[in-house]
Amino acid sequence: MSPQPHPYQNLPVPNDAPFVRKPSGPGKGWGAFAARPIPRGAVILREKPLFTIPKHHATITAADVLSALRASSPAAQQRFRALRDRHATVPFQDPAKAFAENSFALGTADPIINSPAHGFFPLLSRFNHCCLPNAAVPLINAQDAAADVGPALIATRDIARGDEIAFSYDPRFESRTARERHASLGFACGCRACHPPGTRSQRASDLRRRLVRGLQFMVSGADSGRLRDREASARCRGHGGNVPETGKRQDCEVRHGTEDRGCETAGCIFALRTC
Repeated sequence: MSPQPHPYQNLPVPNDAPFVRKPSGPGKGWGAFAARPIPRGAVILREKPLFTIPKHHATITAADVLSALRASSPAAQQRFRALRDRHATVPFQDPAKAFAENSFALGTADPIINSPAHGFFPLLSRFNHCCLPNAAVPLINAQDAAADVGPALIATRDIARGDEIAFSYDPRFESRTARERHASLGFACGCRACHPPGTRSQRASDLRRRLVRGLQFMVSGADSGRLRDREASARCRGHGGNVPETGKRQDCEVRHGTEDRGCETAGCIFALRTC
């Protein structure tokens, strides 16, 4: 008897989609890979939500999800049941977790913190995270959400055939260190900005991102603050697993303070507690 196809293989994909779905590697579940060269600025996918829940993500319960699911179409119910946990290997046991990891914020200028609604996007949710992304999902405004226009995944640079297509689950990660990003994600990203930890290039990436955060502070006059897992869950869809210990503290922490105590050097941007 031939093995049953993975449920994600049955997800409908637009005929002109420039990507294919397949396993992304150990510990990453399924992902999407370019089926042909994709130029910068191209729309890779636009998807409408199969159902929505008009609540802040931190207040959505399993009962909310089941209620919305019962009111949705048979196709939406089937695709929700096809979702898989633990790197796409087993069915979800918690409807709230399944929704949290396969939903996007709708209709607000700040979807991470203040979104009034979230939608279920089974196909868009198959794209993996990367801290050095080649695509992005621009924020969807209230007008588009009211018009039932789904978010779009757009290439932010040229993508070669065979490359995995990935975006950052939280746009604020551009000014967060690897440790801060991993703590919010709930897993450790394996891109070269994150792995292996402690290398010269990885530490340089952290330094550049701290600099970005400092510049953002000087422009806006306010620091966005440290990430909190519950705030970021709308985009930071946790894929399970624990964040590994990084071992020794980085030199930057020794020189510029820690999470609890910023740098005491007068005028240093690291006094923003970005380490």
